[in-house]
Amino acid sequence: MDYVIIWLINSVFLWVLLLIAMLITRKVGDISFPPLRELLWKAAMVSLVTEAVLMALVPIMWLGGPLVAFGVFALLMMKLFEMEFWQASVIALATLFVYVAAIFALHGALG
Repeated sequence: MDYVIIWLINSVFLWVLLLIAMLITRKVGDISFPPLRELLWKAAMVSLVTEAVLMALVPIMWLGGPLVAFGVFALLMMKLFEMEFWQASVIALATLFVYVAAIFALHGALG
């Protein structure tokens, strides 16, 4: 049960950060997204599946797990949002940078 709660918390955290990264890439890059309602549920699907892959693989492959999750993330972005590979990779990298920045900010705030 603990794993499910951790998975849900991490998925919501990644979902919010993915939405932030999408707003950034929409402004910086010339990437279009679907309407807001569709964007929200598709981003939620990407977050849930990516976090499930991370939780399943990181205990087994501490370095390969995140790389596989990055690939799953980019593949889901390509399929669900009908993007090209470079667009999905830019959003995946932007989400990774926002994720790392949020982790450092939370670590600094919590001491």
